Amino acid sequence: MSWGRGLAVLAAMIALAGCAGEGTKPATTSTEAARSSCEASIARKASISRCERYVEIAVASGIKSDIAEAYLLRSFWREYNGDLPGAIADVDLAISAWPAFTTSKRRRAQLQAEDGDYAAARAAFAALDGIDPDPGFDEQLALIEYVDGARDKAPSLFRSSATSYRDVDHNPEMAANLDFYAAIVESELHDGDLAPIAALKDEIARRNKLLELVWRHRMRETDDAALLQAVKDLGAPITGALACMPQFSIGHRNLVEGNKEAALAGFRQAVQACAAYDFEYHAARAWLKLLGA
Repeated sequence: MSWGRGLAVLAAMIALAGCAGEGTKPATTSTEAARSSCEASIARKASISRCERYVEIAVASGIKSDIAEAYLLRSFWREYNGDLPGAIADVDLAISAWPAFTTSKRRRAQLQAEDGDYAAARAAFAALDGIDPDPGFDEQLALIEYVDGARDKAPSLFRSSATSYRDVDHNPEMAANLDFYAAIVESELHDGDLAPIAALKDEIARRNKLLELVWRHRMRETDDAALLQAVKDLGAPITGALACMPQFSIGHRNLVEGNKEAALAGFRQAVQACAAYDFEYHAARAWLKLLGA
């Protein structure tokens, strides 16, 4: 489960902020084309050169909304390719270009959490509380609370972000993932009660196959080995979410059921399989630490 606002939504938010009196001008055809090319490079994990070109065109335009967006988009490229320091540096440039745009500041807090600096991220989010509220970032707050705060706050924050993804971003699949994580945390907090997870049955069935397989595993319809085999049977390369989500599910289910060694094994695999922008990566690391591994 990757973090943060969708790239297309980011562009829409900047346009909206520009209409709200930030003194911006409409994007030119060249900047729009450069933006689309950069987005394609991010999605395909292609060369950063297209995003570098977008930054060049945006800076040359002198339009602060375009400049901020170009740096933010390049930060996504760096993030997804494992360069967190570079991503944070790009966000700092976006903030410098347009200090009033709070999305850049929340994006920086997100990356701080991703880098494991949970206290600094929490403080940065708190400093923006009540300023241009954006519940989409509640996903990051849920992560921070789960691994380094009040775990019982995480479900409501996950659900708040899910609502934003569903109603604002029109992304029901991401919303379903976040609702699922709210449910498994609630289950954990209530000694393995499966009711919160079971309540998602109809919604999960309408989404991607991987989420359905993990849901069945959490409902104890399949065991650990069967889950891994079912994922393998999908026929796709076992990378990204296909590697990350099942291993975390194995670790967390065994944790809730009191099987420490199996939980440790699953969490160790999750840390190896998941990326720093995944909730599962941070949660697995936190549990390994708590379990003394």
